[in-house]
Amino acid sequence: MNLGSAAARGGVVTIGLQATRFIIQFSGLVVLGRLLAPADFGLVAMVTAIIGIGDIIREFGLVPAAIQSSSMSKGQRTNLFWFGAGLGILVALLCCLASQFISLIYQDNRLIEITLVLSLTFVFNGFQTQFQAGLAREMKFVALSLTDVFAQIVGLGLGVGAAIAGFGYWAIVVQLVAQSASLLIFRIIVAGWTPGLPVRNASIRSFLKYGQSLVLTQSLVYVTSNVDSLLVGSKFGAEQLGFYNRGFQILMMPLNQILTPLTSVALPVLSQLKDESGRFNSYLQRAQLMVAYPAVILFSMMAACAQPLIRIVFGEQWLPSAAIFQVLAIAGAFQAVGYIGYWVFLSKGLTGSHLRFSLISRSILLAAIVCGSNWGPVGIAAAYSLGTVLNWPLALLWLRRAADLNIGPLAYGGIRAIILGLTCAGVSTAVARAAGNQADIAVVLIVTLTSLVVIGLLSVIVRPYRKDMAAIVATAKLVVAPRVAAKRSVGDRT
Repeated sequence: MNLGSAAARGGVVTIGLQATRFIIQFSGLVVLGRLLAPADFGLVAMVTAIIGIGDIIREFGLVPAAIQSSSMSKGQRTNLFWFGAGLGILVALLCCLASQFISLIYQDNRLIEITLVLSLTFVFNGFQTQFQAGLAREMKFVALSLTDVFAQIVGLGLGVGAAIAGFGYWAIVVQLVAQSASLLIFRIIVAGWTPGLPVRNASIRSFLKYGQSLVLTQSLVYVTSNVDSLLVGSKFGAEQLGFYNRGFQILMMPLNQILTPLTSVALPVLSQLKDESGRFNSYLQRAQLMVAYPAVILFSMMAACAQPLIRIVFGEQWLPSAAIFQVLAIAGAFQAVGYIGYWVFLSKGLTGSHLRFSLISRSILLAAIVCGSNWGPVGIAAAYSLGTVLNWPLALLWLRRAADLNIGPLAYGGIRAIILGLTCAGVSTAVARAAGNQADIAVVLIVTLTSLVVIGLLSVIVRPYRKDMAAIVATAKLVVAPRVAAKRSVGDRT
């Protein structure tokens, strides 16, 4: 099987398994959202908004560093394992020390115990880092996704059980800790690799150099991406943060189902093609279609029927999250369109350039969020979206020089996807309003059907959209073709 078929099959199979993961996560939001109060989610979000940066430090960019490297010895892999495990333990200890500080920020002593228990996740994740990197490096995408899915099931099951038993916000804590612990166990089982003792003459300096700039960039991105939650929690309280966090979860959950599996597939492939400009650009353009179209279409449909959708799924108590999600959907669409830029930085080893770019782009985002906080949670969401929109053209212009990238097709492809999303949202919203007062489920169906009709018409009438859909279908055929060939081969032998 050639690299294109391997990438396509890995992407489609992984996304298929991610669909299962999405169902599990979404079910968790629904069930726990009806068993727990918004303030319960807000309490845990107060902690995770701050300590989440520890997971970036704990990984230290070692997963993409291992994937991107052209070679890695057994000794280096062992040393990377122990380095990651040590970092996980160190971050957990620092997290425990910071628990008092976190409680002072929000003036809530309950956050101390939450922080102490959640620090265990850094230990578990630190030990599993190189198991994850090894599976990705060997392109064992199914194993990566299956272990993730099973860990989600274990975490959700225990979390729901704790919620039913009346543990309140502790149910969310149980879910997170159980998920990270089970992920470590599952990946040890499927990896087929056991680390030995540290090897003195196996240097990992090059991996740490790669990760050094990356971890600084990711930390910067994390801080600026979570300032919104910090401001909402400190200025407006746990309940309002619960609403804001739910709107953000509704945004990020489908986005992660698309971006996370495709990153695990695209990064190894693009890293192998980084010196072949023509093939690199071709894969990148096709990857943009596979990321942008599903995400933009989904966000446009969800934004058009946000209120009835939230009432149906989560209940009336979560309705304030609808307006927040509608505004954040703009950020989600542009983040999906521009995410390939992140792949370019990593696959070409431009972590230093990525850090310099992030210092500029995230400063703009941070300034916008601080200004937006004067207009409440919705104002913060609008500022976050504005910063994300501005980030996309800046990233393309930066990559044109830093990576010698032909940005014209990528810019044009992104604009097409955004226009399609805006058209779907506008037409479906107008049709739903014209239908008058309808039941919530009827509004959701009207928006969905109208959007599908708009997409179908544009794909038939407008030539660029027709070509894009053909390219997506062609990518799917790369998955089907090897299976068809295999069946024919078996038929010939019989």
